[in-house]
Amino acid sequence: MVSITFLEAWRQRTSLRPEKDTLLPWLLGVATNADRNRTRASRRHAAFLARLPYSNPRWGENQSDHADAVASRLDAERAEREMLDTTAGLTDGERDVVLLCR
Repeated sequence: MVSITFLEAWRQRTSLRPEKDTLLPWLLGVATNADRNRTRASRRHAAFLARLPYSNPRWGENQSDHADAVASRLDAERAEREMLDTTAGLTDGERDVVLLCR
């Protein structure tokens, strides 16, 4: 908060007019506003994270491992490729029957 406050003071150094030879009230106002902005941003960020599906603690309970789904899909593609290779000598109609029956 201190760095944000003094960065703002540096940015506005040419336009600041001290009150009774002090910038303390202005610096405290900037610090207060910076803290409010940080609090608001934190609240918005937490609300956003709560809306994401993976942030729900119960989300993963009924989900299977993604790696298992990928592995089973690769196995199915490999089996289909082997089936197509072994039925290469058949006519299209015969191949369709074999593929439908598997």
